[in-house]
Amino acid sequence: MTNLHRILVPVDFSEASAGAARYAASLACEGKCELHLLHVMAEPPLDYSMLEPPEWRRQELLAERSGRAMKRLESFRSQLSELADVRLHVADGEAAEEIVRHAQQEQMDAVVMPTRGRNRLERLLLIGSVTMKVLHALDKPVVTGVRFEDHLPPRAIRRVLCAVDLGPASERVLCAAMQTSQRFGAKLSVIHAQPHAVAEIFDDEMRDKTQGRSMQKLKELAGRLGVNADLHVEFEQPPRAISGMALKLGADLVVLGRGESDGLIGRLRANAYDIIRLCHCPVVSV
Repeated sequence: MTNLHRILVPVDFSEASAGAARYAASLACEGKCELHLLHVMAEPPLDYSMLEPPEWRRQELLAERSGRAMKRLESFRSQLSELADVRLHVADGEAAEEIVRHAQQEQMDAVVMPTRGRNRLERLLLIGSVTMKVLHALDKPVVTGVRFEDHLPPRAIRRVLCAVDLGPASERVLCAAMQTSQRFGAKLSVIHAQPHAVAEIFDDEMRDKTQGRSMQKLKELAGRLGVNADLHVEFEQPPRAISGMALKLGADLVVLGRGESDGLIGRLRANAYDIIRLCHCPVVSV
């Protein structure tokens, strides 16, 4: 979130993607960087005849669809008039694959996209399938949120909450959070969550010792990186602990790690999915 030279926003012309674009545009204005808007065209409906058109006609139809999509993107861009450097792209194919391919080939520094479904229930309970696939596959920072308009940067970012599991990736995640907080002049908080079951199994003395050891590890981690932050250890399932702490502290941004690619499992872990789903503010997963 510090070296933002090129930001990609997938656009489906929904209200949610418009909010993501305005959020990304505000980031781009702050850092004087390029904003790339990408629309991936949906597959056209099958003709009733079920016959494939000849290749020349297929290319003609594709060009017509691309032209219409580009005109819609140009109209969409007019909502971002305060930003001069906006690049427009239209692609044809599976949405998540095209987003990942574009982000990698064009060397995007971050992707900003909403976590929303088609209806209110999905917005509350689910992450959209395209967003989920991008989070699984992409090795770049992905900024996700339900209502970006409520957290427009940069002036609105005053508190950054970083979630670490004290594993091997914790230094990388905390370093990203520290750089982000410095960029926006925001206060930094760090949280480590112990599963609630630990508190139920241990007696008070053992619980205090466990909490003390975790706090000591947090202090050592912060010390190695020269991080000045308030530190928290919570005995609760990580998604509830982290989303609850974000709300309690009034965090404007949460930073967490998605892990390393692990074949079919991908980069997104169950805790990361639920944290993104539950947080009231945008989440940067790195």
